[in-house]
Amino acid sequence: MVAIKTHQTSFITKTLGSLLLTLSLSLFFTFPAKAETRGFQLNLFEPTAAGEWSLLVDHPWYSSTRYFAGGVTLNYAHNPSAIIDQLGNRNLQLLSPIEHQLLGHVDLAGSFLDRFLITLSLPITLYEGEGVQVGSQRVFGPISSGTVAVGDPRLGLMVRIFGQPYRSPISLSGGAEVWFPINSYTNSFPSHVGENSWRFRLKAALGGLSHHVLWSLLASYYYRPDGFFGTTEDRTNFATFRSSQLQIGASIAYADKKRRFSIGPEALFTTTLSNDLDTASKTAFRTYSTSLEVLLGIHYNIASQVQLSLGGGLGFFFETGTPDARALLRIAYAPMRKPPAVDRDTDKDGVENAIDKCPQQPGPAKNQGCPEPAPSDQDKDGVMDKEDKCIDVPQGKNPDPNKKGCPLIVEVKQTPEIKDRDVDGIKDEDDGCPDVPGPIENNGCPPAPQRKLIVVSEAKIQILQKIQFATGKSTIKPPSFPILEEVISVMTQRPKMKIKVEGHTDNKGNAKKNLELSQKRAQAVKQYLVSHGIESSRVETEGFGDKKPMADNKKITGRDQNRRIEFIILP
Repeated sequence: MVAIKTHQTSFITKTLGSLLLTLSLSLFFTFPAKAETRGFQLNLFEPTAAGEWSLLVDHPWYSSTRYFAGGVTLNYAHNPSAIIDQLGNRNLQLLSPIEHQLLGHVDLAGSFLDRFLITLSLPITLYEGEGVQVGSQRVFGPISSGTVAVGDPRLGLMVRIFGQPYRSPISLSGGAEVWFPINSYTNSFPSHVGENSWRFRLKAALGGLSHHVLWSLLASYYYRPDGFFGTTEDRTNFATFRSSQLQIGASIAYADKKRRFSIGPEALFTTTLSNDLDTASKTAFRTYSTSLEVLLGIHYNIASQVQLSLGGGLGFFFETGTPDARALLRIAYAPMRKPPAVDRDTDKDGVENAIDKCPQQPGPAKNQGCPEPAPSDQDKDGVMDKEDKCIDVPQGKNPDPNKKGCPLIVEVKQTPEIKDRDVDGIKDEDDGCPDVPGPIENNGCPPAPQRKLIVVSEAKIQILQKIQFATGKSTIKPPSFPILEEVISVMTQRPKMKIKVEGHTDNKGNAKKNLELSQKRAQAVKQYLVSHGIESSRVETEGFGDKKPMADNKKITGRDQNRRIEFIILP
């Protein structure tokens, strides 16, 4: 079932990727570069999805964070209608005296399959206040007092390509947005509130969360037909036009998921890419066709249900629509997903985790929840070490009746004809090791020492056999106990040694479950070490899931190598 779901998700992702590529190509080849529309949307601010811990720069969330969010973003702009002439001079009231502008954005967002995020935003101009006008000419003015004007609805889709923006150090999402031109169907609203042609935006968001640092980078291409205000003379002398744009954004914040808040700056840079409508000169990165907004945002989730966001900042370069200052307030119902219920007895052995020394392995209460140590037989002679009087030497075919686990050694009387220098009962002429005693089945030589199971270097304790677990579980199999006993022996001999136990899996199945399993297995190994005398403070654990493969996951042998436990020696 997991494989089927993974295949379906991969198919959907590839299909959407193809659609996005097709859409991006159509933007360049379908729409004429010189199409002109009367007027354009004055407001430059487009809010991020409801529930995000950002306002300007996208940091999308998906189903593992929440399923749904909806709210209202209030957007105040001061002097948004300033116009820059071709010499770079800023004329605050010359052609469009709007000093105060207040919009409300109705924002909705929903995620499914932990990979797709659908957003909808509807801007509503609530108030515009007129400033002092210089001269008699007016290109556009504020909406009438006591009325509201509805802008163009924006529908968006974001797709998570890899990583989790609110859990992983790095993630990548891509998406597209479309504006529905309601002004093309009605003349009820002023020309600076919306536009009468379709607009599209393609964007990619790179970001993540690591050690309380929440960061994001945004790049987007915004297709919009050329639009202008005023007469030809106005467009020649003043920057009263707008066209397709390039947008670059960045944000960084301190985030605390446990206390449910974040705070940090955001910046969004926008520049017009098309030629000037009349002079055919390039407009990109010119003062009059470029804007930069920088703000500080604070986000807090009340009782894991209601999110409150505040933002304030300044505008620079002053493309038409860039305010001197902007203030934002967002209130949204954005319930955070609850963590899974705490399991009080993980290994189901009747000993609660609070007092269980081995919560990942079942064991009797008399051992504080830890399993009975596996009996050891170093010399593999069938006599357990605790009873074996010769734990390094097999008892052989002729065991000593007085020394359990020891071979019977018959003393050979030394004569000129019969010599037995090592007194092991084997004549020197038949003894493969005449100076070292050994059993007859080993030709008079001592048994080869037991093969070591670990090798210690400066950086790690290299285990020569894998730690074995029950399939899909964190229960350590008994054959792996001797390996852990050697690790314990090394750490006992080096009391200052500290290690980190790392758990790894292959990429089969659900990535989230693989990560959880690797964490549980690393913790199970730690519990075994601690239950056998190693101090807990000397052992750290971390699970990486399938993030750090050491071999090709496409091959069975590679996946087997990737399912592993590693012991890293800490400085």
